[in-house]
Amino acid sequence: MSVLWQRRIDLTWQARNLWVSLFLVGATLAASSTAYLSYQVVRGLILENIKEIALLKIRHGGEEVDRWLASQKRDAEILANTPTLRTMDWEAIAPYFNSELQRRRDFTSLYLGYADGSFYSTASKARKESLGNSLHFSEAMAGKISVSASLLDPLRNSLPQDDRKLPGRKAAPAQTLQLESGATCASYIESLCVSPVPKIAILAPIRLGKGSNSEVIGVAGGEINIEPMLEAIASLEYGAGSYGFILNSVGQPILRPEEGSLETGLESSRKNQNDRESFLDPREKLWQGIASQMIAGKSNIELVKLNGRWIYLAYAPLKQVDWSVGLAIPRENLEKELKAPTFVAWVVGGLLGAATLAVLQLLVVSERARVFADRQALLNRLTGRIRASLELEQILQTTVEEMGTMLDLERVAFGWYDSQKQTLAIQWQYPELDSDRLKIRLDKDGLQGDYLTVPVATEKEVLGYLLLATTERKFWRPAQKELLQAVADSLAIAITQSQLYTQTKEEVKRLAIALDQAALVAIADARGIVTYVNDKFCEICQYSQEELLGQDYRKLPTLEPSQHLLQDMFWSENRNQIWKSEVKQRAKDGIYYWVDTTVFPFPYSKGMSPQHLIVSFDITHRKWAEDQLRYQALHDALTGLPNRTLLMERLRNAIGETKLHPDYKFALLFLDLDRFKVINDSLGHLMGDRLLEAFARRLEKSLRDTDIVSRFGGDEFLLLLENIQSPEDATSMADRIQKELTSPFNISGYEVFATASIGIALGSNRYQQPEDVIRDADTAMYSVKSNGKADYAVFDQAMHDRAVQLLKLEQDLRRAVDRQEFQLYYQPIVCLKTGKIAGFEALVRWQNGESLVSPVDFIPLAEETRLIIPLGKWILATACQQLALWQQEFPQESCTLTVAVNVSVVQLRNDFIFILDRILQTIGTISPGLKIEITESAMMQDVKITQALLEQLHQRQVPVSIDDFGTGYSSLAYLSQLAIDTLKIDRSFVKEMNLEPEQLQIVKAIVTLARSIGMELVAEGVETKDQLERLQELGCQYGQGYFFSRPLTAEGATALLSEGLPLF
Repeated sequence: MSVLWQRRIDLTWQARNLWVSLFLVGATLAASSTAYLSYQVVRGLILENIKEIALLKIRHGGEEVDRWLASQKRDAEILANTPTLRTMDWEAIAPYFNSELQRRRDFTSLYLGYADGSFYSTASKARKESLGNSLHFSEAMAGKISVSASLLDPLRNSLPQDDRKLPGRKAAPAQTLQLESGATCASYIESLCVSPVPKIAILAPIRLGKGSNSEVIGVAGGEINIEPMLEAIASLEYGAGSYGFILNSVGQPILRPEEGSLETGLESSRKNQNDRESFLDPREKLWQGIASQMIAGKSNIELVKLNGRWIYLAYAPLKQVDWSVGLAIPRENLEKELKAPTFVAWVVGGLLGAATLAVLQLLVVSERARVFADRQALLNRLTGRIRASLELEQILQTTVEEMGTMLDLERVAFGWYDSQKQTLAIQWQYPELDSDRLKIRLDKDGLQGDYLTVPVATEKEVLGYLLLATTERKFWRPAQKELLQAVADSLAIAITQSQLYTQTKEEVKRLAIALDQAALVAIADARGIVTYVNDKFCEICQYSQEELLGQDYRKLPTLEPSQHLLQDMFWSENRNQIWKSEVKQRAKDGIYYWVDTTVFPFPYSKGMSPQHLIVSFDITHRKWAEDQLRYQALHDALTGLPNRTLLMERLRNAIGETKLHPDYKFALLFLDLDRFKVINDSLGHLMGDRLLEAFARRLEKSLRDTDIVSRFGGDEFLLLLENIQSPEDATSMADRIQKELTSPFNISGYEVFATASIGIALGSNRYQQPEDVIRDADTAMYSVKSNGKADYAVFDQAMHDRAVQLLKLEQDLRRAVDRQEFQLYYQPIVCLKTGKIAGFEALVRWQNGESLVSPVDFIPLAEETRLIIPLGKWILATACQQLALWQQEFPQESCTLTVAVNVSVVQLRNDFIFILDRILQTIGTISPGLKIEITESAMMQDVKITQALLEQLHQRQVPVSIDDFGTGYSSLAYLSQLAIDTLKIDRSFVKEMNLEPEQLQIVKAIVTLARSIGMELVAEGVETKDQLERLQELGCQYGQGYFFSRPLTAEGATALLSEGLPLF
């Protein structure tokens, strides 16, 4: 039993040992498998993290390119919106472009494109025709800012086919920027480029107008060095043999680092050219598939086999253009640390990898929490300093030191930036500047290798830069960059706040000095007791400080006893309000002055009652000027009488009185000096002004206290009589004025007699506006003028109807001139010896609708409105045409037949000779058949001008007749001097010569005068046989009148000539 039991026990232990062994083996295998799987997972995660870092790197590179492209597009848009470019005038734009090229270092050339596709360039003055079919140009003309790489292709295509390389950038000798006062970055950047670099083209639309209504009239842009883009691409390396590139919108690599094609000027980026190999072959189908994904705007990292080599290809789209940026990394660069270990290494490595990954995760979380805490602490301290202190220097220095300590940086500095000089002046550094070791490059684009520049800027300008540097390449985390930007923004606020404080403090200081010198300043307590007055206050009021201090401000001797406007400014309910008013005060010597006073309540100290700051400005001169302006605005400057504005106001009030009180009466007298122009022209305008002043004084003597006289304008005066009892009051005033004018005016030694025509309008409640009353008085005055002047007339409805009729006649006359509603009639001029026709006088008739308007009615109106100029031109041309026809039809009479045309003085003064020459040139030779008739009064208005006109007519063999001779005031001496051929005896003398001996003697005298000076004579208005016989007895050559014939139409006159019979 014991043996069996023992064997059983042995078998049991053997089985147990076997199961334990199997369990241990299984557990070991399970643990190893788990470890292996964990290793693979960890290995995959690590690889993914490495790939994510590579993808982040390519995205960051894309952001750098995007920022640079956005800046260039923004510059191009600003350039295109310059007002100079909207002129599209290359002569004006070329100098502006040249100056911009000096300022814009990135642009190598600028050009201006027109809508037809042609353009001018600063590189070549010749106008080229090469943009019209360009997609680049079409996008810009469509309103977009277009970026093109097309300018790169000619550079590439110009090289031999077997060795086509993109022109690149060779490394320059090491150049560094020492952070010293006045250092510049422009010179450093330029020194890095020792050979030409490729360029891109940017075009922006030139818009005319704003908003949706704007119109694209052309494009503007230029070629830009892509050095910053090359540097960004060159920095995209991940170990030996890696490189960055850019793919355009059609899948072509426009920047790829073939051997010797791309180099960066940064020392940290210089690599051996032999380490770089090109994997890009656009002809490979696999590359075409990847390129299509890049063109589609996708972002990824893939393991692909290109050109016989496995590479990781990371790519991301650019936002500013339809391009993509890529990074090619040899596979071994990422996987050289991940080679397959032994089984034990797998287990151990997997366990250690998992533990390491967990520890790394904990460290990342801890680091992020620490960075966030440090960031918040720094921002809180900086914000607290800004709020608590305005000491900018202390804030900047402490911030720089804390940033260097917190971020573990080798150097931190802050420098002021001068945008005009483009210089950076370093002022604060941490630690102290070591010029031999601190070597960084200033660049507005931010991250570049082992340094970082952060702009401290407002919305309008860059104030300075934070400069941060490390001795080794440092990957700046987004959280750190956000912290730095937040610090920079806070510093910008501190700088702006400090500048504003300094500016305000200086302005307050200057204001205090100016206020004390220019204003009257006093301080009173809550009861109104004066506690302070400045020297200006005492100077103006002429009281000393001892006389004013301790006095109640409301009872100062400068205030009038009756003036209570300051009494309530110290009451309790008003003591916290600003009080302002203009106050009239009296100085110690009794002279009054005005001050503009403002009372400001302010607390003297905590817990005490409010004080009152009283600031006053002397406005005495201003008040005087206002009074003068008010007087000048309502009075005439020459006579001192109320002007039109004041009279209209009084007249409006009088009309209002008639509405309220129907029995109220007033009258308006409109006075106009007769022949005032003669006085002005003969004695001069100064004497005319003196006459107006003297006339105004006489009018004032005739007034009652309630009346007002106003100079309405020129030599016109208005006299308003208010509250009269009857119309006789107005006519009595007119008589009194006329009586005053009977005495001569003594003007500077001259005795001048003046009369006035007076129109009277009687006020009533039928008037609505002052202009209506003035219109009626003016109408009555012109009625007096037309009836002999020097009298007065009261307006009635008949005058108004006549004025309306004249207005309508004027309107009809204007239309008649445009429509040529006139017709010429011809009245024969007969030889009194033979009875045959010697000529005609052309007489105009107006057929106004169905009625025939007399020339007596419309000729004076035509002269007044100057319509006589076009009308007279038509009369002259029509008469000359008719004379030419008669000369052709009756050649036997062509030498003796004449046509006389009347010409007014208005025509003579308005290019009459020029008009006559044009008509004669158009019609042909009609001399000497044309005669010009001028009235005696018109001829004598200006003898010198008339004499010159007559001489010109004489040179053209055009005879001149004096019409209505004997009715004017011509001097007999002028008759022999003026080129006159004929005298026409006025019809008034002919009509009465057989009835009144005096008229007969006048006719005899005119005939004798004409015969003695060799002039022809024509008698007008011959209507009877007795008149004809008397004129024949006196020896008058020609006659004209109804006895011979009435005025005839052109057809009737032609028929009369055809008969050839004597007319008596």
